Amino acid sequence: MAQLNILTTQNVVISYETASIGDRVLARLLDWLILVVYTTFIFVIISRIGTEISGGLVMLVLLPVYTYDVLCESIFQGRSFGKMVLKLRVVKVDGSQPGIGDFITRWLLRLLEGVISLSPGLALLVMFVNGRGQRIGDILAGTAVVKTTQNFRLHDTILMQMHPQYNIVFPQVSMLSDHDVNTVKDVLKQAMISKNYPAIERLAARMRELMGVNPPIPSIQFLHIVLNDYTHYSFEK
Repeated sequence: MAQLNILTTQNVVISYETASIGDRVLARLLDWLILVVYTTFIFVIISRIGTEISGGLVMLVLLPVYTYDVLCESIFQGRSFGKMVLKLRVVKVDGSQPGIGDFITRWLLRLLEGVISLSPGLALLVMFVNGRGQRIGDILAGTAVVKTTQNFRLHDTILMQMHPQYNIVFPQVSMLSDHDVNTVKDVLKQAMISKNYPAIERLAARMRELMGVNPPIPSIQFLHIVLNDYTHYSFEK
């Protein structure tokens, strides 16, 4: 598959392998399976209640079905459950962090694609001819679906493990934002997995510049300290 090179806001280039059409279709089928199971479960419960259920209540309990993509991708950082299994993720091609607006755009265009083509054919055609494997929703949202090699955990956020007796080493982490630290963690993980040590050095240099520090310690150690410092700073503020 094609490689997608993204320049992050820390001026570090990180390369992803774009998701294949087969992977995306399989992830979608898994998502559909989850939705079918959920919908079947809801209607079984309704049938066993035995009393008349208002249409509004039915719509409410089925709301997660209609908004499944937006909910999952917003909560799980660009992943649905199908994407988690296939190790896929939605990223912004400009290196920024995808937001709720991007996920809504992808969701709305997915609905529009279905109305226009009455099948996944249009989306598959656009993905096939697009060099980045993007469907129409991805193109308009400025996103792409890529493969990730690390396992995803529900608690895998910017926060590292908390230690009650931990003392912050670099109080300058107060100058960073959640987006900065999320980017550091993501780039560091990808670079460690791919053994892209020059990228780690560039990332550490950029963070030293942003924070105005220059500790005489290895770059990987420095970045891990920054992540731990920010975790405890965020908890204490």
